Amino acid sequence: SQPNYQLGATLAEIIDRLRLDHQRFRQLLNQLATTTENVSSGDAGAEDRLFCMIEYLKDYPHEVHHPIEDLVFAHVLKKPLSERQRNIITDNAREHRALERETEALFNNIGSTDALTSIQVAAYVAHQNEHMDREEREVFPLAEEILTRDDLSVLDEQHGRLHDPLFDAAERRFSALFECLDTKGLDLGAKAVASFLSATGR
Repeated sequence: SQPNYQLGATLAEIIDRLRLDHQRFRQLLNQLATTTENVSSGDAGAEDRLFCMIEYLKDYPHEVHHPIEDLVFAHVLKKPLSERQRNIITDNAREHRALERETEALFNNIGSTDALTSIQVAAYVAHQNEHMDREEREVFPLAEEILTRDDLSVLDEQHGRLHDPLFDAAERRFSALFECLDTKGLDLGAKAVASFLSATGR
């Protein structure tokens, strides 16, 4: 199941969790192209699977993953940085917003007359993977290099404030959705989707 962030987590533990999120995003991204083609070919359950995948990719980063990243990166921006280092962080934040808009656009096209195409999905998957690769190659190591023990103390206090009931509820909701998707290699149908949405009040 999707592990919760822990109070008292170290920066290394938070970064490890963000990397785990990336692994799970990649699992879903690897399935998107095939599922989109299945929708085009008339697979009765494919649209439901596509809906669940993109809903997870639309909501989880916005509500859980990106807020944690933004909290860490905001502390990095308070430090003396070179122009290149500062650009790494600010460009990354802009990418977050752009990817959220791109995912929202894909989600809105599911089941519409302006149906998703394999070309659109391939471009989206490439953008997401490029972003995660860049974070793991440049952004996470920069945070680990720049932040001091004193920074980590403040970061941990602020990180703990995210554990309000709404944040914890979001964790449980997305954990349930991911487990739903992960079952038998993302093989689920309309009944499973309806059950999940009903249980989570969506």
